[in-house]
Amino acid sequence: MTVIYRLPPTVLVLHLATSMLFLAVALVLAWRVSGARTDAARTPLLWATAGLTYLQIVLGAAIRHTGAGWSAPTCRIAAAHGGPPACTRRSTCTCSTARSP
Repeated sequence: MTVIYRLPPTVLVLHLATSMLFLAVALVLAWRVSGARTDAARTPLLWATAGLTYLQIVLGAAIRHTGAGWSAPTCRIAAAHGGPPACTRRSTCTCSTARSP
């Protein structure tokens, strides 16, 4: 429904961020309820990795929903190397006029 109603990018990113938090909570609850025992230590590295992974997912959603995936410098580089077909659409970026160095 978020795509059908063309909601603003902020709502779309918050939708993804909330869904990822719910998924994480569901996984932790399922693991706790199952009674599975593990000897793995919960080190700060584990929490840092989980936090950075979550941040990467949210930043990826922000880039995707704001249309920043093909910014000008990236388009020039991609066009110079025969970039992806999306790089020739003027609605996405103006890299169809980029010249190779």
